[in-house]
Amino acid sequence: MNKDKIFDLFNDETIIEKNNKDLSTFNASPYHKLGMFTKLIVNHFVFHHKLEKFLQKEQPSYNSESTREASSFVVFNRAWNYLKQVNIEDKNHQRAVLDFNPKILNKTLESALLYFQDSEEYRKCAHIFKIQQIIRERK
Repeated sequence: MNKDKIFDLFNDETIIEKNNKDLSTFNASPYHKLGMFTKLIVNHFVFHHKLEKFLQKEQPSYNSESTREASSFVVFNRAWNYLKQVNIEDKNHQRAVLDFNPKILNKTLESALLYFQDSEEYRKCAHIFKIQQIIRERK
């Protein structure tokens, strides 16, 4: 068996170009935007849960609240960069919202809404609320 011939199967330029095009098309889709939004926020909560468990065992001199505030700022604003690209007037984007897991999406939207209410960023809150309305209208 010639290993070079096997690896040459994966070096076809047309396949690579097609895969790159498919990937860039998916990255521009509302499904990707909603997925990244929810992933960032869910991972943020998982990280802080694990960090708190670790810190309870180790008990270092460490301010977990200031860390939570700083990481929340970064995570929610990065997640917003994805969510703001969801155009709620576009039927394809509405379909993506309705196709997404409503339990997870609602939880992350509600968390983002509370975060942006606390920081008084009401334009962001309005966009989040409109997405929540799309989900509620489905029921």
